[in-house]
Formats: sequence, structure tokens, C-alpha cells
Amino acid sequence: MDMGVALVQAYLRAHGYLTVSEYPILEAMRNGDHRIATDIDILAVRFPHACQLVPREGRSSVGDVELQAPDQALGLDAAHVDMIIAEVKVGAAELNRAATDPAVLRSALMRFGCCERQETARVKDPAFSFLMMLEKAGAPADA
Repeated sequence: MDMGVALVQAYLRAHGYLTVSEYPILEAMRNGDHRIATDIDILAVRFPHACQLVPREGRSSVGDVELQAPDQALGLDAAHVDMIIAEVKVGAAELNRAATDPAVLRSALMRFGCCERQETARVKDPAFSFLMMLEKAGAPADA
């Protein structure tokens, strides 16, 4: 795993996200075969009540400690699930072509299960379409 990806993954996990790194995106070839077209460096999801529970020894929950103060820079909304599809770069940032490919984004959205397949077909301009899907799902589009 790339050092930058490992650092981002550790940061997100420390702040309550479940993460998958280097998620492969398959592509169907014309001859019926499949190949890995690209990968997504980080897929992450954080649910509203996520925290790290440090249980006390024994069966009782009395004395359990919840570690749940996420970094304010994440701008989390306590009432909504947060999803991240990330391309991680070390040094000068330049998105590769696949990072903004609507087909790759559709595949990632379906992997999250956050919307129905017909909704992902609207992904033409990735940023605009994704914000529209968030609004329809009830999440604030400016988040």
C-alpha cells in the first residue's frame, strides 16, 4: 500500500470511518472478458453515531469509554452518513483520468449502496450529479 494511502486511511479510521483502500474497478471488455481498469485509493463511510468504544474489563458496560471527537476539519453533520471517494496524492496533486471518470464514480457509488442503479446513470458531470443525488437522498448538498 502506498504511504499516502496508508496515512489517509489511518486518519479516517481514527475519526470513525470504515475504510477500504485500493478498491479495484472492473471493466467489461468487448470480447466478454473483464479487467481491472483502475482502483480507487480510498472508499470510506462514517455513520452518525460512530465512535471507538473502549470497554472496561468484564461484562458490565459501566465504565466503558467512548472516544468520539472527530477532527472538526472534517465538517461532519451528526445527522447524516458521510461517504468519501478519495484519490490520494503525495507531492504535486494531479488527478488521473480515472478519478473523474463517470463510470468509475458510478461503480464506487454502487459499492457503497447509497443509491439505486438508475440514479448513478445521472453521473455525467461527477460533482454536479453527485450533489444532486445527495439532495434527493435528503443530505445537504453543500456538505
